[in-house]
Amino acid sequence: ERGMDTGFAITSGNEAGLTTADYIHYFAQEPHTRLIICYLESVRDPANFLAACRAAKRAGKPVLVVKLGSSDEGRAAAMAHTGALAGSVAAFDAIAGGAGVIRVKTLDDMIETAEYFLHVPLPKGPRVGAITVSGGLRGMMLDAADENGIEFPALSARTDKALRELLGVGTIIGNPLDSGFAALTSKEVYVRCIEIMLADPRIDTLLVQEELTRAPGTERKEINLRAVNEVAGQAKKPIAFVTMLSHSLTDHSRALRATLPHLAFLQEPDKALRAVGKIADYVASLKVKRGSVRLPEPPLALKRVLARAARGDGPTSLSEFDSKSLLRAYGLKMPKERLVTSAGDAVKAAKHIGYPVVLKAVGAALTHKTEIGGVLLDNRTATDVRNGFAALRQAVARTGAAMDG
Repeated sequence: ERGMDTGFAITSGNEAGLTTADYIHYFAQEPHTRLIICYLESVRDPANFLAACRAAKRAGKPVLVVKLGSSDEGRAAAMAHTGALAGSVAAFDAIAGGAGVIRVKTLDDMIETAEYFLHVPLPKGPRVGAITVSGGLRGMMLDAADENGIEFPALSARTDKALRELLGVGTIIGNPLDSGFAALTSKEVYVRCIEIMLADPRIDTLLVQEELTRAPGTERKEINLRAVNEVAGQAKKPIAFVTMLSHSLTDHSRALRATLPHLAFLQEPDKALRAVGKIADYVASLKVKRGSVRLPEPPLALKRVLARAARGDGPTSLSEFDSKSLLRAYGLKMPKERLVTSAGDAVKAAKHIGYPVVLKAVGAALTHKTEIGGVLLDNRTATDVRNGFAALRQAVARTGAAMDG
């Protein structure tokens, strides 16, 4: 319908044999594939899946994913459908995003994002410029940008001056540029308007209001589109046209679209801006060097955490000390601290850390320490520490909770 060439379509079923990761590995090295699209209910082998996505990333092939399981009901549906256990999408985004995966919300979003990737270069950054001939669409774009975390930066003074001179207006021009019909007075004005916006160093992606014609008889519009396609072929920034509404294409539309290979044609402002936002996130991920997380030999506190989790039949609270041990094992830096069980040990620990110190009661049940008097700040002497240790013991004893130290 949209003129995209699907090279392969695979339904993997319940993946009793090959998995989505195996197919991604294959298409990462298949020479004619430029984009890999997946519908996922679960990831059965996370290590293999991430390795496959990293291989695609190295090959310059984005992996677009629609992931089931953003709700409890969706996860239950995945289990009923294929027996797949679908994890949270937040965890999926955090881990798979670093491997080059772009998760989109809907199948429509998949199409818009794929349309962008297949026709225009990646932007250098997240900043967007736009040209509309409708004040209404300008407002809709601004709303969609706000909802999707996209920035329409103010135009540079040079761009503003050049556009005002070109369009014959005296007021400062905003971004998105509502050009009315002034930009359509001639092909030269229309193209020049686009060239000026592209030249602005504050703009990474340019969106232009227009749609593919559905029937012969609009030669002027088609002439403009062909002229912009020539500009886009030389430009280092992406140009995407955006329609007011989603609509189907005709044979005439698809034939015209085939002659405009350097332009993306996105449909409807909100879908278009969501796609642009996902692509900006992808570009940002390409600039971050990520190493694989490797756990060192678990320290004693972490072994206690793992043993407790193995015994439990559901989620359980950890003490602050155990929580920090777990975070520290993953390479996160924490303040200096020691777990002590006597006033004498507390004084020794305070001397090692360096005054002033904070005293905190430690225990898995003590999730809100301040409310019970379980945190004492600004202890500057050994006497402060001894007295504070005794005060914390008394405070916790009043609650009846267990205290580790």
